[in-house]
Amino acid sequence: MKITNVVADKNDVATAMSVIEDTLNTYPETNVVVMLESTGGPGVVQVCQETGRTDVLILDIDAVDATIDNIKAGKVWATLAQNFYKRGYESVRMAYEYLTEGDAATFAKLNDSGTVLIDQSNAATYAEDLWGAIVYKGTAWPAK
Repeated sequence: MKITNVVADKNDVATAMSVIEDTLNTYPETNVVVMLESTGGPGVVQVCQETGRTDVLILDIDAVDATIDNIKAGKVWATLAQNFYKRGYESVRMAYEYLTEGDAATFAKLNDSGTVLIDQSNAATYAEDLWGAIVYKGTAWPAK
């Protein structure tokens, strides 16, 4: 693997399209694009379609409608989504436990936000996996 370029799209589709088009023209050997902003993926798809680049594997971020539609259509390989509610809940729970139990040596410092890889195999059913990651401490899923 060789990283050909690292660019920022500033969470803007037009910017994503511009920097990806420049990247594909400057580094035609590029065959994988990894997005870190949810708005960029649709722009990458459009540039690849307009330039006939069917060989570019796209990994997007977040479960936004356009990305899920592009996954179902085979235009995006996958996306990574996290459960924002769980991320917030676990952060508050961890802070509460630290404040009430106060042992920094044993306090858990990892917050699993329930990240789910969504591809064609689970694009229609990912929500169950994503929201199933909300598990209150001591409570089985699904919560009744």
